[in-house]
Amino acid sequence: MASKERLYELWMLYYTKKDVVYLQQWLEAFVASFEKVIDVHSIEPRRLEEWSADVPLLPKEVLVFLSTQLWHSALHMSGQDQSITAPHPLLLIKFFIIICRNMENIDSEKMPGFVFETIKLLNFCLAQLKKQPDDQSTLQAVVQHGLLLCENLFDPYQTWRRRQAGEEVSMLERSKYKFSPLVLPEELPMLFHEYLQDSELIPEPLVVRLVHLQGAVISGCKRNGLLSITPQAVKDLMSVLRSWCLCPASSPQQPRDPQLLRMALRCLTVMIHLLHSSSVNERQVEIRSALDDYFQLLNWNRPPDSQQGDMHAWEDNLITLLEHMLNAIPEILQCSDRPVLQAIFLNNNCFEHILRLIQNSKLYQSNRFKLECEGQCDLTTRLLTESEVEQVWEKGSDCITVHAIRVLTAIMSNSPSAKEVFKERIGYSQLFDVLKSQGQPTKRLLQELMNMAVEGEHSQAMQLGISNEQPLLLLLQWLPDLGSRSLQLLVSQWLAAVCRGTLSCRTVSVEAGLVGSLLEVLSEPPERLDRQCADSLLGLLQDLGSLSLRPCELKSLLKLLRTEPGAPPHPYCGRVVRVLSAMAARGEGGCSALQYFDLTPPMAGIMVPAIQRWPGSAFAFHAWLCLNTDFPPPQHHYSESHLTNMDNTVRMAKGPRRKQLYSFFTASGTGFEAFFTTEEVLVVAVCTKKEYMAVSLPEHPFNDCAWHSVAIVHVPGRRPFGQNVVTVYVDGVPCKTAPLRFPSLNEPFTSCCIGSAGHRTTTTTMTTSPTLPNPPHSPSEMAFAAHTGPPTLLRSQSFPASFAAAAGGRPGGNRESPVHTIQAGLQDTAWGSPSSLGGLLATAFICHEALQPAQARALFTAGPNNVSLFKADGEPSEVNSKLVLYYTPQAFKSQICLDLSPNHLYDGRLTGHRVVNWDVKDVLSSVGGMGALLPLLEQVCLLDQRETVGQETSDLLGPELTSSRGPAGMLLPLGKSSEGRLEKNSVAAFLLMIKNMLRNHPANQESLLQCHGPAIIGAMLGKVPSSMMDMSVLMACQFLLKQVSNEGNNALLSQLYQYLLFDFRIW
Repeated sequence: MASKERLYELWMLYYTKKDVVYLQQWLEAFVASFEKVIDVHSIEPRRLEEWSADVPLLPKEVLVFLSTQLWHSALHMSGQDQSITAPHPLLLIKFFIIICRNMENIDSEKMPGFVFETIKLLNFCLAQLKKQPDDQSTLQAVVQHGLLLCENLFDPYQTWRRRQAGEEVSMLERSKYKFSPLVLPEELPMLFHEYLQDSELIPEPLVVRLVHLQGAVISGCKRNGLLSITPQAVKDLMSVLRSWCLCPASSPQQPRDPQLLRMALRCLTVMIHLLHSSSVNERQVEIRSALDDYFQLLNWNRPPDSQQGDMHAWEDNLITLLEHMLNAIPEILQCSDRPVLQAIFLNNNCFEHILRLIQNSKLYQSNRFKLECEGQCDLTTRLLTESEVEQVWEKGSDCITVHAIRVLTAIMSNSPSAKEVFKERIGYSQLFDVLKSQGQPTKRLLQELMNMAVEGEHSQAMQLGISNEQPLLLLLQWLPDLGSRSLQLLVSQWLAAVCRGTLSCRTVSVEAGLVGSLLEVLSEPPERLDRQCADSLLGLLQDLGSLSLRPCELKSLLKLLRTEPGAPPHPYCGRVVRVLSAMAARGEGGCSALQYFDLTPPMAGIMVPAIQRWPGSAFAFHAWLCLNTDFPPPQHHYSESHLTNMDNTVRMAKGPRRKQLYSFFTASGTGFEAFFTTEEVLVVAVCTKKEYMAVSLPEHPFNDCAWHSVAIVHVPGRRPFGQNVVTVYVDGVPCKTAPLRFPSLNEPFTSCCIGSAGHRTTTTTMTTSPTLPNPPHSPSEMAFAAHTGPPTLLRSQSFPASFAAAAGGRPGGNRESPVHTIQAGLQDTAWGSPSSLGGLLATAFICHEALQPAQARALFTAGPNNVSLFKADGEPSEVNSKLVLYYTPQAFKSQICLDLSPNHLYDGRLTGHRVVNWDVKDVLSSVGGMGALLPLLEQVCLLDQRETVGQETSDLLGPELTSSRGPAGMLLPLGKSSEGRLEKNSVAAFLLMIKNMLRNHPANQESLLQCHGPAIIGAMLGKVPSSMMDMSVLMACQFLLKQVSNEGNNALLSQLYQYLLFDFRIW
């Protein structure tokens, strides 16, 4: 490295003697001193600040002089003036690259002369390279360094390189930049056009660098980017992609490097993103036009006939091109305003283009598939020798189809409108036909269809939920046609894991008609399905049918088992009996609503009309609800790396949420409210003109995904010494009673919502935004000062710290009071912004007088499916006279919730949808009642029993009961756990099914009596082989008798004793 003294000496020698040799030596010494700044072979990002401090600030006159030298050098190199002596242009360009690393050397307001000279030199060198000269090394070196110099000038902070490396440069960071890129000269876009349209004539590394520079210009600043994005620039990129495809590989065994493809597609992506963020007046080309060119290339026709060997090479190149183009579409869609860009894709008939691509892919993949089949040994060798195994599999016969399905998923992702457009224009039946025409599917293709259903990795279905149910129906329909038994089993297991994963997944599957599709598949001849696959499907049917089974579906299920007289039993009979038994046993762990409003979407809820005059003196609310913590959160289909710092700031500022159960507020902001925190803790609140007071139930969280009866009763105190009180009942039990202010009822309630985030705070007089809390350190820091700002949060951002400190304390002092009081208007800061309930809501009503404890208990006992407003004798109940409004899913039509209260004044409007489920026990009456199940026993008796009687008895009873020393007269252990073991015996499974069908269902009990069920069952059991009448049957019979006894149906119990237990011919 030359010292400063040596550089000064050489410069003075040139200045005094005017000998270009000394100038050449000075340039060589200067470049050698900063050679590490120049890295022409790398595209890794390097910060401008890394070398700017080391690069000196030179006088403007020196730069002007050396610009002139570059002009002379270019003239000499081009042969226009051989008499001129000047340093080599490569040396001068290296010098300018170094100087530009300190942007203070560049006058941004005036274009430096060396920029124009550099572009002229690039034009000359590239023109010479198109002529394919023998010696290209010097020309290539000049071009590479010249392009690097331009990149430093038009993208000084290397935004393009950083994006290529996966780093996102935020607008906030760019606003802090000290230096701006130079204004784009018109000569540079002309250079791009001149040589990218004939890119096949230029060495590929230089084409990569040209496209790289174009991406840097677009990323450097918006002004230059919009100047460079023209219709011709888009077509030039398409020309680069097409030329790459037509150029053969240097060796048949060595595939072409796709670096140029990736670079061109990334450049096109940043073009579309810049156009998308610009106004119509700023653009020179519309996104629609760019996408037209893109899809035309995607469905490129074959070139003219050529040699067979060239055709194979072209097909390989084409498939690689299509793979990269398809992979680029999801990246193009990764932008801040994704829905608008999705709409532009839809307007460009993207679905039709992609479907056509799938259809055409069979033609040019057929030869490759034949070669793969002929060369399995070569495939094995490649798998053992390739560094990236995925690169081998990516060349499979279905690679285009797999990538195309992935693109369809990206376009429809998180967009209901895009899904509807696909159904209308293409339809999943047509997609299914096209996929089937490709032949037997591979595991990769089936897996991609599963991913389409959840819009992500299907193994993450528990977190993602089902976003598109249609691919699941398609896969189910395809199942019998799969030639591989292992694939059948694998797909059935995938379907079962996704569809039964959570309550939301089961609900979506049932509403999509998956139960009917399952029955259609199971109705196929049993030999078409692998037995384990069928068993997995029946397990899924059990899970979905336990949620809902329609009458037509039960009819199809029973029809499925129908056999000809004298024929052997249906192979699914025993499993179906256990499936029906499990369906009938639904809700044994607790009550479950059959119809409900789904209020999980963020904007869901019921809007109630304004209540002008409150008719009573109290306020009482009751509802059946289920908070589904297993429902997936709203999906954001972009990674955190794509969020700018500003986006993160906005997201942080949104803070926690309070999930509204109800809110009734006046125009001045006073009223009643109840909500759940993110930990599913119920909080009851009232707001007066000055204060917002809240009471919570942290000891009763609603995070168990079960249905609960919730009653909240506000009672005003009686004068002169009465106290205002709120009482909260959970499942009929009073869980919290606390003193709580009672707001005035004189004003009309103008903002009324149930399960909705419709109400916004109107009394706030502060503009402070919530801040992220610091973790508490001592109890004294937990106290919340109501007038000094937002509270410090404890353990959760959704729960004020002072409330955590006060929870469980007795009324009285401020620190121990169960009531949390803040200034009115600060509730959004303290508790979070309001949102929808985020769960399910069955019946809900409001009373203008207090509910009594006995009434709350009776409402819980009646269950979530009881909507009657009358007593058993037909008289109106006491609650009926107190009703202000009453909503139930059973009284719902066209998004209107009919008010069933006596006055019928407040019909609500639902944002969301109603879910209607069917209980198999209720549905049974539509197919003939209990008598329709009796023929199953005839088939069950003929099934083979695999377990030995002795071993089964020991498994059921345990050693203490089978031992001869066991105590006499010990009762058999009857419990739910033993029922599962009893079902190993098909006869016992049938009796348990009958028991479950009768449980809590008087209609089915009467139906069994009317069809003489006990007598028929007893007669059929008398024909059962003695080997099957073991301890399992006896215990199942005891379960049945105990259930009927608990039901109190003496007539049915008497017949069961007569025809089953005491008919000793059976035993």
